[in-house]
Amino acid sequence: MAWYTIRMIDLFSSKSDRSKVFEERVVCFTAKSWTEAHEKARIESRSHADQNYFEACAQRDGYELNGDEPTDGHEVWPVRLEARLSLEKFYEQRYSAFRYTPARPG
Repeated sequence: MAWYTIRMIDLFSSKSDRSKVFEERVVCFTAKSWTEAHEKARIESRSHADQNYFEACAQRDGYELNGDEPTDGHEVWPVRLEARLSLEKFYEQRYSAFRYTPARPG
């Protein structure tokens, strides 16, 4: 059996200003094949969404881990993206544009 990581995205909540909050998770599974790993992810995603009153996105991405068992420092989610931006601008557009800021109590 191999280890797979599957990235899943849920609609976490909607805010009063009509913006939406999304949760992105990377979850590990052991499986005999990609098909089995994605089926396990589909079941886990549905369960997670139902338990937390989220809406689960049907689209999922996966990665087969190298090696037998995850260890300290084991890479679990590599993604390569291409853009004509500096590293700082790339980070800003990919991550800061959608930053979640919870409302402060009171």
